[in-house]
Amino acid sequence: MLTKPSPKVLMTMAAVVGTLGATSTPAQDTGTAMIVAKLESHYKLAKMGADFSITDAGTVMVVQKDGLLGVPPASLVLCPATFKDGVLHGPGGFAKVMCGNDARAINTGTKVYILKIAADAKKDKVTLLLVECDSCNGAAQASSYKTTLVFQFPQGYLNGAAPDQIEDVINQVVMADTPPAPQEETTAPAQAPAGPSFTNEDVIKLAQEKLPDAVILAKIKASACQFDTSADALVNLKRAGVSDAVLQAMVEAPSATVTEQPAASAPGEAPSNAPASAPPCNAYDTCMKMAQTAFDGSQWARALAAYQAASQLDTTKAEAFTGCGNAYFQMAQYDDASSMWDKALQLGATLSIDVCHAGAMCGDKGHLSLSIKEIAFVNRKGEKEFAAAPSAVTSEGAVLFRGSKPAYYVQIRFEKNWRFYYQPRNMTCGLNYYCQEPGATQQKIMGDYVHGALVRMAAGELVYSATKP
Repeated sequence: MLTKPSPKVLMTMAAVVGTLGATSTPAQDTGTAMIVAKLESHYKLAKMGADFSITDAGTVMVVQKDGLLGVPPASLVLCPATFKDGVLHGPGGFAKVMCGNDARAINTGTKVYILKIAADAKKDKVTLLLVECDSCNGAAQASSYKTTLVFQFPQGYLNGAAPDQIEDVINQVVMADTPPAPQEETTAPAQAPAGPSFTNEDVIKLAQEKLPDAVILAKIKASACQFDTSADALVNLKRAGVSDAVLQAMVEAPSATVTEQPAASAPGEAPSNAPASAPPCNAYDTCMKMAQTAFDGSQWARALAAYQAASQLDTTKAEAFTGCGNAYFQMAQYDDASSMWDKALQLGATLSIDVCHAGAMCGDKGHLSLSIKEIAFVNRKGEKEFAAAPSAVTSEGAVLFRGSKPAYYVQIRFEKNWRFYYQPRNMTCGLNYYCQEPGATQQKIMGDYVHGALVRMAAGELVYSATKP
């Protein structure tokens, strides 16, 4: 029997549901309404009837990341997930309790409709109300589970952002199954010409407007790029304030213009500036050598291509999968990195993660060694300060250090508390272990991964298997 919710519960439910229903202040109305109108012109909204069935289909969207939690269509409480700084944060513990036992995960690959779009220009938020597309997912019985997805943008971002910039961020979590088209086009020709290429000038413009690297990198990934990557052009970009991570992505963009002469290559090997998609090698050892050379030179896409070739040539060796994970991580493709590291661990790999031990004010640097059999901290002298079986430790991942700026650590408990901060590659971090982006994000992702791997090992979900890949 259902019981009447208490006033406190009703207030909480109203607050959660109000995420989509809140009105804007008069000062926000124009900007907010414009954002919503632009997005609704690109994404057709679905309509749901009184019986919770879809009466009018909308744009079919495909979920790109795990972390969404759905509730039955009649539920008054929604379970909001928040996408911020390139990371999808699922509902917190209290929100999960409020959602009840009927809540369930809406996983990667699930097809959904957008029921409503809301925006708050003052708080730089865009919120989508999503519902499962049962017919698209081949569901035997209609369920129409719904969820709320909140996109938290940097302060002041929405005031000057173009619709395609907002959509680039939305696409990282839910992407149209087919390219979205405006609902009404009165002046556009029957076949619109291709959009302009993404150029150096575009990158400089975004960087000078203080857009976060995550947004610029997503735009590069989603665009047809035509970059000038000559030495002089790169110097000019750097002077204009473009970050190292964005410069690297520009150099590695598949369609970037090659302005430098190919470097000399060994017989049988591809030129050093060959496209990342070209088969780079045909022998495992050669591929691994090429991959390591490219990785050491921060050429992530070329390193990935060579590591992938090596992993296909010999699926029993863990080093190639470790390398794929490391390259994906540097390219900010964190889900792919985690998947590759899991495969490497299952093949018997030992992951080596550069960290500092905060117990000595981060003067105690070394690497966190992680394998199916052991987790250990090895200092710069090569000494193991602790070593234990994964089942003998407990952990807490991605803990926020609340200094003047955000920094994240993973905490391991074995005989005492061990606090480790990941040290981003090619980056010097400041006081209180704070690193500029993408360093802080990498700290969080790495902390979550180490903690998650230990949990999966303890649960028997991540075990050694020589034939796993």
